[in-house]
Amino acid sequence: MLGLLAPTSGSITVEGVDVVAHPRAVSRFSGYMPQTRIAMRNLEVERALTVTGRLRGQSEPTARAQTNALIERLELGEHRAKYMDRLSGGLMRVAAFGMALMGDPRLIVLDEPTNELDPLRRRMVWEIIRDLKRERPVTCVLVTHNVLEAERVVDRVAMIDGGRVVAVGTPGALKAQLGDEVRLEVVLVGAAKWARGRAVLLRLLLDYLCVCCSLGRGVHRRAAAGLPVLRGAVLGSARQPAANLGQVGAHDPHPTQRSRPASPW
Repeated sequence: MLGLLAPTSGSITVEGVDVVAHPRAVSRFSGYMPQTRIAMRNLEVERALTVTGRLRGQSEPTARAQTNALIERLELGEHRAKYMDRLSGGLMRVAAFGMALMGDPRLIVLDEPTNELDPLRRRMVWEIIRDLKRERPVTCVLVTHNVLEAERVVDRVAMIDGGRVVAVGTPGALKAQLGDEVRLEVVLVGAAKWARGRAVLLRLLLDYLCVCCSLGRGVHRRAAAGLPVLRGAVLGSARQPAANLGQVGAHDPHPTQRSRPASPW
């Protein structure tokens, strides 16, 4: 979409510009926040923002004015003279978010914009994205796993599985397709609670599968009928990686015969 990689097949057009044939033309009206490898890490926050604006065609006074406005809006005032690579992971992502907004691009691509952010800064980022839609014509493409937060600001959702789009629609329409499915979100803090909670959730998951099978609607039958299949996973922090509880059921003809972990109680 941004002309950074050549597609294996097909074509991409953004505002009438063929991205494959003219990749540099797209960069003139687009902003990008990567998930990793943030640019200009060897510059101070203020200069990184200003230089980004200048690269997008802003005059020096205009770039400085927008830099000052974004530093205030993003609450980076006390960090404006610090080098990007000396910031914490969360602050560096906030600064990178500001760089993506410099020059008022018509297309903004944000890859996991709220990763590593505390709750207050996450809310701030979503509020700015929501305000962008009201202030000027802009297309904002969000790549995120935080659906609960993102659905408050997005107009259209595309769900991708294995590199293919499997569902497209508004958040309300996609949720309506799930019917009465239940979503459980658990936050575990601390190594002891993490290990204990993981075992408990795995036990609950296996119990659910056994109940489904005893009712004559095991998950392998649900999969065959094209119905949603319960899959479990625990979300971890950067210091404690996500623990995969296993995709039990869809391809398991005998889920009740799986060994269970020892009770943590």
